[in-house]
Amino acid sequence: MSDTLPIRRIGPAYEQVAEALRALILAGHVSPGQRLPPESELSGAFGVSRSTIREALRVLSSQHLLTIMRGAQGGTFIAAPTPDSISNYLETSLALMAAAEEVEVDQLLETREALEVPAAAAAAERRSDDDLEALRTSMKAGRDGDQLFHEIILRAARNPLLELISQPVFHVLHDRFLRDRAPQSFWRQVHRDHDGLFLAIEAENADAAAILMRQHLRRLAATYRRIDKKRLLPTTSGLPSKHEGLGVGDQVGL
Repeated sequence: MSDTLPIRRIGPAYEQVAEALRALILAGHVSPGQRLPPESELSGAFGVSRSTIREALRVLSSQHLLTIMRGAQGGTFIAAPTPDSISNYLETSLALMAAAEEVEVDQLLETREALEVPAAAAAAERRSDDDLEALRTSMKAGRDGDQLFHEIILRAARNPLLELISQPVFHVLHDRFLRDRAPQSFWRQVHRDHDGLFLAIEAENADAAAILMRQHLRRLAATYRRIDKKRLLPTTSGLPSKHEGLGVGDQVGL
């Protein structure tokens, strides 16, 4: 025969078991906190060895879908994810992608704008007096409060999903790209931007808050790109260039 027949590759048995269990979990057929049957029962149900079941469970545990507990009251349970655990997982994954150059600074900036502009508008509509007080406190902290200022706005938007997805993006931007000496004029602009955002949120002016947040992030974007360009400059020693110093005072604000 001159033509070859298409053959679908079948993965290892443990991968097939893991995929079947993953589908059940994601479809909601089992609930968070629910204990799975013992390995012996799962082995019989899938028609595979216990070692295959054990490997499949390890795979799902590494994906934070299962929690394996030891001891008399132990067993394998469907994981009950928390916002913090999901956010930390996203942040770690994004950081690894950025380190491998699989995600570019422009893509992170675009995503941040898409998330934080509507968050600022929602914060203006939904903020509480406590939120305003927290924003005031963060603004008094100078550079140390810049990141907190944005976190409070996300929290004031009263949308936990928006907060969960946004924070990993700007944490990665902060940790990976903000290692540069910024002029005092930059810091003055950051704090002027925050003053304007605060006033818009205090006045419950959603349109103004969205416009000011977009302008603020786009001003920051130019600095991120400049830092990224310097970061990619070759060095003769293979060590980080002088632009990548790790001093506490060398960070650029949020």
